[in-house]
Amino acid sequence: MGLLDSGIPMLNGTLSHPDLDDQNKIIIGRDFVETLPADTTVRDLLGHGTHVAGIAGAETNNNTGIAGIAWNCKILVVQAFDAGGYSIPQAFYNAVRYTVDYARNNNYKLVINFSGGWNTAAGPLQDAVAYANSHNVVIVASAGNNYGGYVRWPAAYSSSYQNVIAVSATDQDDHVSSYSNIGPQIDVSAPGGRGGYRDGSVWKFNGANNLGRNILSTEPNYSFNLQAGMDCTEDYGYLAGTSMAAPHVSGTVALMLSVDPSLSPSQIKSILRYTADKVTSMGRNDWTSEYGYGRVNTYKALKFHFGTLTASETWSG
Repeated sequence: MGLLDSGIPMLNGTLSHPDLDDQNKIIIGRDFVETLPADTTVRDLLGHGTHVAGIAGAETNNNTGIAGIAWNCKILVVQAFDAGGYSIPQAFYNAVRYTVDYARNNNYKLVINFSGGWNTAAGPLQDAVAYANSHNVVIVASAGNNYGGYVRWPAAYSSSYQNVIAVSATDQDDHVSSYSNIGPQIDVSAPGGRGGYRDGSVWKFNGANNLGRNILSTEPNYSFNLQAGMDCTEDYGYLAGTSMAAPHVSGTVALMLSVDPSLSPSQIKSILRYTADKVTSMGRNDWTSEYGYGRVNTYKALKFHFGTLTASETWSG
């Protein structure tokens, strides 16, 4: 997996989080956004990238913390957001091209996770998607968190590129999350949490009103920027967003490629759609602008490959 985000926990130039410190698994890539000479590594100072990384691939069976979806797959960490969560389309293009080339040069199968987006299409975004598509690399992208607004780019390219999978978010009751963007480009949905609520100047994600309703994942084991105003703690914390939904899908795609490296982006997209769980009031064959073809089901996606998925398992609701 290539995680294009704000980085990963590092202290003194070394992986520092007990759930994200396997040097045989985690590959330190390049920083395409930070300009400070004192910090040219992919050290996460925001906290967003660490949370995404834990969902996608936190170490498992280690008596620590949480379990990642694709816990035994390699992760290439590339910094595409700075410590304030800012990025530009050119940084996304540079990060995608670097990640695709790294995988090709090392003979790795690759899925890219991008839990971010822009309000308008831009040349570098499409160029990045097209470059990944030319090398059969899937990009899983979050739809955005504008409370029902339109799907942001690059996720919005899912309508025109088979290698882009657009993901919306669901809450603890399998309803589309209130903050999730929706639209005709949505392929599947995935757990993103209920969302936050205001408590004075602080967004609460783990208060009494939300206990168990958001996504628990890893956070830097040192001070990071999302601690300010996000009710998020060191080591592990709760967040919500389509940013959290996307790595559930990326981890699933990584597992699919680990059992069948020959899968093409269009095959991957078709399997995810076919095996997704129909939720709430969706009918058997329904697609909706909120859920796409349903909430992703990793177990069923893998069963499909092994030919053990029954017809009844393609319907749930």
